[in-house]
Amino acid sequence: EGPQIGRPIGELSWLQAALAEHEGPPPWVRAYKTQEPVLGVSIRIGGAGDGDEAEVRHALMNCAAICDAKGSPRGCIVTLDDVTELDRANIKLRQAMAQLEHSNEQIRQQNQELEKLANHDPMTGCMNRRAFYARAEKLFAQARSQGLPLACIMTDIDKFKSFNDTHGHAVGDQVIQQVSRLLKTAMRPDDLLCRYGGEEFCIVLPATSLPEAMRAAQHMRVRI
Repeated sequence: EGPQIGRPIGELSWLQAALAEHEGPPPWVRAYKTQEPVLGVSIRIGGAGDGDEAEVRHALMNCAAICDAKGSPRGCIVTLDDVTELDRANIKLRQAMAQLEHSNEQIRQQNQELEKLANHDPMTGCMNRRAFYARAEKLFAQARSQGLPLACIMTDIDKFKSFNDTHGHAVGDQVIQQVSRLLKTAMRPDDLLCRYGGEEFCIVLPATSLPEAMRAAQHMRVRI
């Protein structure tokens, strides 16, 4: 708007528009009355015109009273710090951080999927032999060092070949899946279940005596 020398601040339309959403008296009035600086008032300037003139600028307003030798307020100085570029940089930074967080979450999920594929049988979700051996060896070493019992159950599906011969391999796969689900429901959280072979399963029961393992095996057999 050009030089504003000699004009009351209330006549600066662009400044009044920028403060339209702020409640209470203007910041410079508060600074003048209280003689306490008012700092960091966020305002948006522009946006009403066309083209380049419509660009909105983000500014921080600071107001401080000007006092005479006796300490009485005689006026107020108002400064505006244009932080538009900083604001834009912060927005880009937040967007980049959000994208990075999203990418990290995708990588984490993919790593979980890869770990699941590497350690589990895709048909039943049971551990495969490689992952099972690694876990079982740790349990075996722990049982020996602590003097605790450790039980192992080997089981397979009786007459499984007849399922495949009579109904086909698709039905045979369903039988294996159903048996694995029943075994899982009969196990404790710390027990290990492995699909050891085609229709063979291996189960390790930590801190389990032989009589307890026999009862657990019978319980699983009854469920199946």
